[in-house]
Formats: sequence, structure tokens, C-alpha cells
Amino acid sequence: MLDKQLEDLTVADFLTLVSNRVQESRSLEFKRDAVGRSDDQKREFLGDISALANTIGGDLVFGVEEDQGVAVAAEGVLLDDPDAEILRLENILRGGIEPRIPSLRCHWVLGSSGRGYIVIRVQKSWAAPHRVIANYKFFGRSDRSKYPLDVAELRAAFLLAESTTERMRSFVTTRASLLEAGDAPVPLRGGPRLLFHLIPLSSFISPPTLRVDDRTALLRPIGGPAGVNFFHTLEGFLTYSGSVAIGADGCYGYALTFRNGIIESASSLGVTAEGQIHGESIESDIWPMTRRGLECLGLLGVQPPFFIAVTLTGVRGCSLAPSGPTWGYHSYRMNRDTLFLPPLEFETVPTDFRLALRPLFDLLWNSFGFPGSPR
Repeated sequence: MLDKQLEDLTVADFLTLVSNRVQESRSLEFKRDAVGRSDDQKREFLGDISALANTIGGDLVFGVEEDQGVAVAAEGVLLDDPDAEILRLENILRGGIEPRIPSLRCHWVLGSSGRGYIVIRVQKSWAAPHRVIANYKFFGRSDRSKYPLDVAELRAAFLLAESTTERMRSFVTTRASLLEAGDAPVPLRGGPRLLFHLIPLSSFISPPTLRVDDRTALLRPIGGPAGVNFFHTLEGFLTYSGSVAIGADGCYGYALTFRNGIIESASSLGVTAEGQIHGESIESDIWPMTRRGLECLGLLGVQPPFFIAVTLTGVRGCSLAPSGPTWGYHSYRMNRDTLFLPPLEFETVPTDFRLALRPLFDLLWNSFGFPGSPR
């Protein structure tokens, strides 16, 4: 994989590949020409991309010629309409691989005389193994080429996908249990609580060791006031709102950035004397927390895909109270102590957080008897 963000790439970076005689690898492949129009050329392209996703991820670079795997020329590809070509490639990928690869980006770098370079960046996929629909083949990538996965490799890939999902579920369940047991990073106020997790896939597949520091002090806890305190912990870096002094009522909330990139935030939920929780306030807490968390991970260099997991603890006997009409529906009282909502995946950073989180909000209201979020 090229050692730059896609947006930072310049023509000089591709020329340097040639001058340094850079070799193809498990995460880097060169193509002199753009993808052709024939079915065979499309299948070849789909195999190359799926092989990267099924292995360790990487970059497929168009416009760089190789000889025996070594970059020997970087003249670029000649395209009349680069945007149209990228759209064509994205459509080929969207309809040619299953399951769809969750994290994939195409980028054009303009050169001279109408030529330029297309770079397709593929992250190692949590949904692997992926197959090419046209020939039903699964591919992996070796040092210089792709190859069909054998039965043992396919079995291992399927098991990895299952174990990743299970580890994510286990992590959220364990953290909720610690919160209920009073073993939170800082003491929280009593009553029902909202527990939020922003989980990068990389935290479970290839966990980074991040240097979490004052940059994460920007991460205001979910539902908390603007002013926060912060300190380092064994797990990472913690911000909190309220007081941790002995005899105090507890904090309003906290946000913990783990060194592997996971962000956890929790707060006490306001509840009426009748045991009602204001559902729209929960929504108003979650979407800004999601935005702040993704901004924080961006500063730390953590890439998508991401998962949002929301858990309510201590909610047995509570109901959800909307602020407006309910169209004849009435909230029933929760019959369990802990409500785990299914994780929601983000392949990219959304532009409209309210809209992107709507499926999660609908499930929250469904859990209390409503047809969906009233917003």
C-alpha cells in the first residue's frame, strides 16, 4: 500500500515508484492500462480487488507499468472523463463481487497531457471472503499475484468473519456488565444509563496501538456539558464531566478512547417519577457523539469501516416517552435490565449523521413498542 492518504498523492509519488524500483507486494499491485470493456477484463479486475480485500488490503494502481513485479514506467492512463471512469469502476465492483466490499475508495491523480493515475484503495474486509460473481471464485493475494483460495483458506476466512462478530458482541456485553456492576472508569450517577460504542473494524482484525493524548480531550462525553476533565488511564485516555470527588453524586458521563481505537461513552439517563425515558433526548445525544467520535478517530488516523453499538442498562420497568403524537401507539415497559441494539455499520464517514443513524433510532423505538422514531 502507498504510504500516503489518497488525497495527498501527487505525480511525483508515482515517478518515485519507478526511480526506487518499488516491487509489487501483497498490498500493492500495478497496472499499465485502465480496465477494458470486455467481460474477461472486468473479471480480472474484480479478482484483483477481491484478492486484496480477502488478504490484507492494499492499493491497485493504474498508470504504472511493471516488469517482473518491479515498477519500470509511470506514464499514467489517458482518460477523456476520469470521473465517468471511476463511476464505471465503482459500478463494476458494486455488481460484480459478493458480499459487497464494505470499505473501498477510488481516487484520480491528474498528470500531464490528459494522463493520470487511478488508485483504488481496499481495506482488509470484515465481510471476507468475497467472491467474483461471474465465475464464483474466491481469490487471495501473494507477494506478486492473486491466486484461488483453497478449501482450508476459505474455511479460515469464514471462521475469522464469525469470530470478529463474536468478539465485538462479547466486548460490548462485557463493558455493559462492568457498567452495571459499578465498575465504570469513573463513578456515574445512578439510574438507567446509556452506553455508546464506536468500534473500528481494525480494532478486532489488526488492532493498532494508538498514542491517545490531549487530542482526544476534544471528545466530550455523550450527553454531558461542554466542559470536561481528562486524564490517562490503563486502557487509554478518559474525559469526563462532573465530579469524581468522594461523596459527590457521580459524573454526568465519560468518554474513554482505547489504545486500539475503540471509543466508549456512557451517561446517566434522565427518568421521570413514572419511569419514563425521553427517547428523543437519546437520539439527540447519540448523533453528536457519533460525529465527535469519528472526528477524534480521524485525528488518530483510524480508517473505516466503523460500527456503532448502543446499549441501555438498568431499564427494566422503564418506558419511552415521545414529545409528540404517537399515532395511537403506547410505549410498553421494558422487561429486561439491559437492552442491546444491533450494531450499525458505517463504510464511510456520513455527511448527515441523523439520517445515517435513523435505522438505529428506529430499532430503539421498536424495542419499546413504537413503529419507529417519531422524528
